Amino acid sequence: MDAAIVHQELQAGLAQLKTRLERELEHLHTGLNSLNACGDDAERWAHELYQRLIERRRTTLALFFSPR
Repeated sequence: MDAAIVHQELQAGLAQLKTRLERELEHLHTGLNSLNACGDDAERWAHELYQRLIERRRTTLALFFSPR
């Protein structure tokens, strides 16, 4: 396979991954905003879980897509 084609496919795959991660991050923020951090135990637990997931997605985006 030609190196240019492989490179193009890799770039396209990375662009799709970035879009998917950004979309997921938006959904996580929406979910987090719907929770009450001072609510019952289940709601506090869910709030904390959303915060952890958001931080992981941000870390993944920074790892793969920050300029080096």
